[in-house]
Amino acid sequence: MWAVGVVTFMILSGSRPFPGKRKVDIFKKILNHEPDYSLVARYNNKDCTDFIAQCLNKDPHGRPTISQLFESPWMQRWQARDVSSEDKA
Repeated sequence: MWAVGVVTFMILSGSRPFPGKRKVDIFKKILNHEPDYSLVARYNNKDCTDFIAQCLNKDPHGRPTISQLFESPWMQRWQARDVSSEDKA
């Protein structure tokens, strides 16, 4: 689930949730800081930010399962949307 949170954050914000040039810097940020959720929140909403925060929970046992993620309000909004006719040219 960690990777889902990182990739979602990067797609929506255009930046890494824990930026750093060296691995040691990235690891320190993961351990001691939270991502700057304002980079995601300004383009999306609280449901999206909560989704990412759940995935990036530092306690692996506290992260949701894939089934729980699909039940999140943010995912439910996308699942309920009919996109079958939107992509037709």
